[in-house]
Amino acid sequence: SAKMSRKLSLPTDLKPDLDVKDNSFSRSRSSSVTSIDKESREAISALHFCETFTRKTDLSPSPCLWVGTTLGTVLVIALNLPPGGEQRLLQPVIVSPSGTILRLKGAILRMAFLDTTGCLVPPAYEPWREHNVPEEKDEKEKLKKRRPVSVSPSSSQEISENQYAVICSEKQAKVISLPTQNCVYKQNIT
Repeated sequence: SAKMSRKLSLPTDLKPDLDVKDNSFSRSRSSSVTSIDKESREAISALHFCETFTRKTDLSPSPCLWVGTTLGTVLVIALNLPPGGEQRLLQPVIVSPSGTILRLKGAILRMAFLDTTGCLVPPAYEPWREHNVPEEKDEKEKLKKRRPVSVSPSSSQEISENQYAVICSEKQAKVISLPTQNCVYKQNIT
């Protein structure tokens, strides 16, 4: 069988000892899949914007993005939104990893969030508007009548009750209690 080798290009500050030491990656004769091969096959398969608990230690929900991948990983990304009004247009949204990582078997297909009563927590969003684009008269009238949805917690979230994340993959479904991140139910799908 033909031997395949790959060369990694790293920034110079990370390179000093790599070339001197045993580079087992390029010398390996194993047919097993390397971590780099796995990473190259991983892709985003599901996204869910919501206002929920991003870490185990959170006392109240905050805006975040849950990212599901084809290899069954769920990453929680915290979104720090500037205050509304003019500041919202001028200040950037700060995006940072929360450190929360959940794993399921199979590609992540869908995510949803429930409050303690089992009701679906609607995603938090505001409609997009281009302020510099002239609009037709009919559209202007519609926008005047329609108010933007505020990004604020639902009534059950205001008193900081727990929530449940329901995550479905090709091979599993899990219900995770938030903020504790305990798995309260797991079902393997065959």
